[in-house]
Amino acid sequence: MVDVVTNHFGAPGPAESVDYTQFNPFNSPSYFHPICFINDYSNQTQVEVCDIGTDAYPLPDVNTTQAGVRTAWQNWIQYMVSTYSIDGIRIDSVKNVEKDFWQPFNKAAGVYAVGEVSDGNVDYVCPYTSVLDGVLDYPSYWQATNFFSNPSATSANFVGEFNYMKQECKDMTTLGPFSENHDQARFASHTSDLVLAKNIMAWTLLADGVPILYQGQEQHLNGSADPYDREAIWLTGYNTSAPLYKFATQMNAIRKLAIAKSSDYVTTPSTIVYSDDHNVAFRKGDSSYMILNVLNNLGSSAQTYTVNLPNVGFPAGLTVVDVLSCRQVVVGSDGSLNAYFTGGLPMVYYPQYLLSGSGWCGY
Repeated sequence: MVDVVTNHFGAPGPAESVDYTQFNPFNSPSYFHPICFINDYSNQTQVEVCDIGTDAYPLPDVNTTQAGVRTAWQNWIQYMVSTYSIDGIRIDSVKNVEKDFWQPFNKAAGVYAVGEVSDGNVDYVCPYTSVLDGVLDYPSYWQATNFFSNPSATSANFVGEFNYMKQECKDMTTLGPFSENHDQARFASHTSDLVLAKNIMAWTLLADGVPILYQGQEQHLNGSADPYDREAIWLTGYNTSAPLYKFATQMNAIRKLAIAKSSDYVTTPSTIVYSDDHNVAFRKGDSSYMILNVLNNLGSSAQTYTVNLPNVGFPAGLTVVDVLSCRQVVVGSDGSLNAYFTGGLPMVYYPQYLLSGSGWCGY
């Protein structure tokens, strides 16, 4: 994938002195909106036509309403994708461009496109899923961060946001779930608890859509707000023995196995089958092929406890395995499952019979 931006160009300031002849192909002020800066993000017109930079560091705003500009961008993205065999694109600053620009641009790209709509409001973000293949799941990001970083928080907002998004977004299975990126403070800047980091990573990598892991997340880097969250990854030595590196590898492996075993896995939306104040269980996939992702926000100091999860979706009598602890559980005759929490760790249950030959837990 590549990151692309159509909303703006970059230039040294001040804004009034920008040399537009240096831009290609939009080498005249006539291709740009008149200079203004956003001071009210509740004003969508301002958001779309004004500069997201500052006078000292301007980002001249392309007038994407012009037919010639749109054609140029569409031709450019076609060229980029075909020339460099690109599989997908991540689009920057989507909310800063009028909505009717995006569908033709996405079509011209001819590959999966996920857009950055940096807002936590479901009602604001979800309409963009009707004009692009998908968007970064910012609403869930904020709620997941608030829930998993704080053992005193309850799951109500996280669960409520998930269910509301299922109702309002066109297709949850094309979103881009994430729990860290270069614009937001890293998770480890909120809490150093590795167990909580594993829970939010399990949510991220097993959620609907195309999960996104930010470089350095697997090293548990703890940079706060931009620019401190943009640490040089090579300073970590690319440590493949880091706990979260190993955990991410496990999550990727079980996701790949589930996809290989069921052609419907990625297109079957997740459902929350259980939640209380501190525990949330997601199922994804058809009954006999599904993953049950059981998470909590109590952290490494949590006591050992058991929660009965009713009607989780597995067939009665099926033997399932938590692939992280290798603990086996038989689904009850009523479809329930007893989840045995220890040390606050997440659990990822998968049918035992599907693990045969995989190497997981000795199968």
